[in-house]
Amino acid sequence: MKWTRTVRSILAGALCLGLTLTVSAAAPAAETPERELLGIYSTGGLHGQVYAKDPLTGGEAPASFLKAASAVAQQRRQVAASLLLDSGCALNGGAVSGWDLNGQADPAALALRLIGYDALVPSLGEFLAPPAYRQQVFDQLSAQEGEGAPVALLSANCLDQEGDPLLKPYQVFSVELEGQTWKIGVAGLGLLDAERVLPEDRREGLRFRHSSNEAGTYAWEWNQYLRLALTDAEECDFIVVVCDAPDIAAFVAQTRDIDLILTHAEEAASHTYPDAGQVQVPCISSDGATLTRTLVGVTEEGGLAVESYGHVDLSSYSDDPALAAALKDFASPAAALALQRAGTLSLDWIEDVQGPYAQSGPFDLTARAMCWASGADAALLSPADLGVSSLNGFFGQDTRSAVLTLADCYEIYPYPYSALCLVELTGKQIRDWLDVCAGRYDVDENGYLTGGETADALYGLSYELYVGSLPGRRVEHLTWKGDELGDFQRLRVAVDARRLADPEFPEVEVLWTALSDPRFTARGGSIPAVLAGYADQSALLSPLREDTWSIYTGSSYGPMNRLEFVTMLYELAGKPEPAVDTAFVDLSGDPAAVWAAESGIVSGDGQGRFLPTQLVTREQAAVILSRFAQTRGLTTHSDGKASQLVDYVTVAPWAQPAVDFCYGSGIMPAVGAGALLFRPQDTFTRQEACEFLAALNGLFAED
Repeated sequence: MKWTRTVRSILAGALCLGLTLTVSAAAPAAETPERELLGIYSTGGLHGQVYAKDPLTGGEAPASFLKAASAVAQQRRQVAASLLLDSGCALNGGAVSGWDLNGQADPAALALRLIGYDALVPSLGEFLAPPAYRQQVFDQLSAQEGEGAPVALLSANCLDQEGDPLLKPYQVFSVELEGQTWKIGVAGLGLLDAERVLPEDRREGLRFRHSSNEAGTYAWEWNQYLRLALTDAEECDFIVVVCDAPDIAAFVAQTRDIDLILTHAEEAASHTYPDAGQVQVPCISSDGATLTRTLVGVTEEGGLAVESYGHVDLSSYSDDPALAAALKDFASPAAALALQRAGTLSLDWIEDVQGPYAQSGPFDLTARAMCWASGADAALLSPADLGVSSLNGFFGQDTRSAVLTLADCYEIYPYPYSALCLVELTGKQIRDWLDVCAGRYDVDENGYLTGGETADALYGLSYELYVGSLPGRRVEHLTWKGDELGDFQRLRVAVDARRLADPEFPEVEVLWTALSDPRFTARGGSIPAVLAGYADQSALLSPLREDTWSIYTGSSYGPMNRLEFVTMLYELAGKPEPAVDTAFVDLSGDPAAVWAAESGIVSGDGQGRFLPTQLVTREQAAVILSRFAQTRGLTTHSDGKASQLVDYVTVAPWAQPAVDFCYGSGIMPAVGAGALLFRPQDTFTRQEACEFLAALNGLFAED
């Protein structure tokens, strides 16, 4: 006898009922298990990727509907019956949107039909489309005629202004397993926070929750609106909810009678959470690069239950040739759009490649665009997120300017689906966050910075980070418009929306998002879209750096090592271009060390090693400073004043001429009681080093 859910209350009323469709059993294959299983599969966050090659980069797309088609075909051969769902963001609201390419059809919608998706639960990507185009796509998906098969559009909380459903709240599918017919209910719940994340013109005439749902929770929509319809009215044997609730665990804890939850997120994940009746519910999310797979079988008690669940990596599959052929006409217009001019770079952007640990042209350009779009005072941006370390590569040989295309903007900041936000932070919050970021860097055995993948730098203020300092003391000289930033000052700061999910980022209220700005909505409100918009409105993009930041491996009150000290001299010299790096075996590719060796400022240990992390003594510093002065044409004669110092006899003979010069000229003052000691074997701090260099620079100015 077929098992059904126990009737728990009277029939739910006034609900737009879903249709019952039969899912055809797949053709048997050699790998099909002896027991008949239902395979429930889902994708999410594919963002309209229907191309064999990414139109923005020209490289092979690691995940796409083309690969999903191959994966789904293989999976269907292994089960008796299947359901294929998409949890949203199937349309491309990012870099190259379907509505940019063709007014008659959307390539992602065509892919859904040709692959044979059973249902789509619209999410952010779908509602970012202009309303007229969105409706056209929805009509394309649900049309009974045309290429491929119709795709059901499911959303229980997509309503008109009167509160009537605009899409089907759910659909019931019939499947055949073990000689019985089973009813599988699939419900859609999504985008309850549409009023916050969608611009007004994208949600005009729409509501995304029932009027009685005052708290605006996903649990209310299930408990009060969907649950009884699927359990009692439809007597479903197994219920799947496709839901984009931000806290799935909380949603499950407040609900009952859900057998499986599917969603999409930045990372693919599989969890089980206890529902209100302490029943464990599998919750599986895809990430745009995976296909979720849930196998459901008949239990000994005569019901249906999940037997296994997990993910299929789409990147391991080849493109489906039939689907690729059907979609090939969309590829060329997409590539042409990606190559459209966004702006022009002036030759002034040519600079040394800096990498992720120093302020660079790509950092300044991107941060300026963020401030322009949001009206912010400053911008937080992780240098590690930048796709290029220099803008040099955009210039051809003997060119005085460079065209910046839409694809170039996505190369500079390769995160097309994360929106730009504006928040307000106090001076203390800014300082505390920068201190946290400093703690996310490490220093390797050669004294180089490493790590910092989730560390931000701040554009619009000047400051220094000292990785070697204690927590709470890593940020120094934080100034805003020339003045020290006060703890209670408030600044408007532009930031990537991904950073707001960082548990150590300050709790803030989002004041503005590019998602709600008509200038950037069509491309998902992303930072590269903002960069393209900034480039488009500028006659010529030229560098402008009024504020600077620096990251140091040590601490401002800790001793200096050889690499740090030489780097300070290299910067004072204007960063001259060194020759080929053949200087030291323990330090490769560092321009400061190569320059210092070429100039005769340092000589290493005589065995080809620079010893970058070795601490510098005061007498060693005197020698290095003296040699540097000589390279700049200064005469480093002695006036004999140093011999009056109490501890002059402890200065090494090889260092005495340099100590005589540095002390006599005022570059390195005496220390200790009565300022009568040189302390040649002592170390010195970065602050003292800055004072030495300032004094030396003063001599250059006088010369």
